[in-house]
Amino acid sequence: MNRSCLEVNVSDYICLERIGGDYEWSNTLARVIGLPTSQHVRVELFDRVDAVPGGFEPYAEKLGELAVQQDRLDGLNELKALQQQYQQLVEDEDRSSERLCRAREVTQEKQAIAAAFTRQQMVELDQVRAAIEQVPARSWRIIRNINNPSEELFSLVRALMIALQEDHNGSWESMQIVMRQSDFVGRIMELDCTVAPLSKLQRKKIKNELALVPAESLKERRGKSDSFPKLLRGAPLPVVIRRWLNVQMACSRAREAEERVADRLVVKHDRIAALLSEVNGLRGKIAMLGVQISEKKQALIGEEPLNLLNDEEEPINVEGCYVQRTTNGRVVSDIVSLDSVLLVFGPKESKTLLGKEIPVYVQLQPEEVLKMQQTVRTVNDLYDIDELEALFAAEERDDQEKRELQLRMEELSKKELFTEDDEEEMRQLDAFLTDVDRRHERTVWRRRCLEKAGRDKLYLEKRRRIENIVYSDLHIFFTGDKWQEVLDNEEHREYLDAAFKEDASATLRLPKENFTNLTFEGYPLEASFTTEHDKSTPKEELQALLERCAFPTVCAFYHSLTGGTTESVEGEDVDG
Repeated sequence: MNRSCLEVNVSDYICLERIGGDYEWSNTLARVIGLPTSQHVRVELFDRVDAVPGGFEPYAEKLGELAVQQDRLDGLNELKALQQQYQQLVEDEDRSSERLCRAREVTQEKQAIAAAFTRQQMVELDQVRAAIEQVPARSWRIIRNINNPSEELFSLVRALMIALQEDHNGSWESMQIVMRQSDFVGRIMELDCTVAPLSKLQRKKIKNELALVPAESLKERRGKSDSFPKLLRGAPLPVVIRRWLNVQMACSRAREAEERVADRLVVKHDRIAALLSEVNGLRGKIAMLGVQISEKKQALIGEEPLNLLNDEEEPINVEGCYVQRTTNGRVVSDIVSLDSVLLVFGPKESKTLLGKEIPVYVQLQPEEVLKMQQTVRTVNDLYDIDELEALFAAEERDDQEKRELQLRMEELSKKELFTEDDEEEMRQLDAFLTDVDRRHERTVWRRRCLEKAGRDKLYLEKRRRIENIVYSDLHIFFTGDKWQEVLDNEEHREYLDAAFKEDASATLRLPKENFTNLTFEGYPLEASFTTEHDKSTPKEELQALLERCAFPTVCAFYHSLTGGTTESVEGEDVDG
């Protein structure tokens, strides 16, 4: 169904769909309370009155009356006990969810601080790289060709060698050889210590070397309004190299800080995982209790529909009554995709019980309930077809992947010389095969669940219909010497297209949508098209029917435009 035409406004009541952890779609009523984006709606959720786990007073009172009338107070007490358990679990889940959110927030905050420091160092590294690119080539040549370097220059270049993992070159001559390599400056530009940090020992060595180098004062050149990139612009090569070394050490510290945060967060991640498992477990128990409560209610009610009255003695239709979902005294709201909206009922009058602000309840009309049920059923049928098609396709892909993996493993096992690389590849292939097997088992299990529930009937019907469909190319000729005038006019050509499909549809007893690739060309005019039809009707039979057709709509159209006459003829007559 096309949902793009649904217009949703604040205060509208809508029917929306959601998919649960059990892969099943559930549907509920909701009231729109906001439109945060063009593709999302913020809603308050509603449950049908007989599906409210915590109970709805008029409904609970009626259940109590039925229990007394039927002498089934034990069943009523069991229901109340289940509802108390449900409320306790909801409170436990709420507290666990809060702890989980707080733990996640702390984790994200620490990661964000560490990441921000790293980003800052990366920005400074880019600025220094830009300054290195601006250093004249002769500045590098001068340093490379100095025979008797000063102690400060020697220490600076020595620190540079340590950063480039060339610290085994201790003499000036060996360092000159490294500096004269064609990729030397490229290595400086490529080094990024946020990726591969310098060790603490390397940083200590660099600091010791730089201690012998007087800091050529960037501070002396700095004005109040000067930014650091401006200060580096045109700075002497030794100043730029010193700054590059300091930034690389800062990048190393930033990377190590991130790693320390990550190491400390491992324990917190374990705690978060435990909390998440706890929350999911509680939610699973809540869902199970909800089902038990519904079953217990149904056992008390039996087959007879309940007749409820509100505080004002007005009747409530259980089938169409929806109650605002609340938890711990709070209204439950959510943000959902606009694509999940199935129906829009528009604004509706809502009511509350006397003396209470929440929950409110709303009554759908019988025709609205019926429309909702039909829409949900149609959509669920479509989902079943789509899911089964995807499952069968996944099975085929998994089978193909398994065959290819097994074939490769067999090839490796037959090799006379089995190397370490082969052993590693075999291990990786085996891991892939295990993963494919598990995925395949889940796919087959889900398909069998749908089949067992009888939800594959529409899919099988569609498959049979597709298997019986064939496509045939048909053609017919028309006499007349003024067809080119018709075809040269785009509007006339479109009308001719529609007229031809109308006549062909009536003759072949096929819908117009089955006709594709319709073309008109040549003299006499040849109409060619492809038709989709059942394989029980052969192409020859359809062609014969087409040749016996008088095409009244086409002929009338031709006459109205040209004043002339046309008629359909067989291919043999044209050739003759």
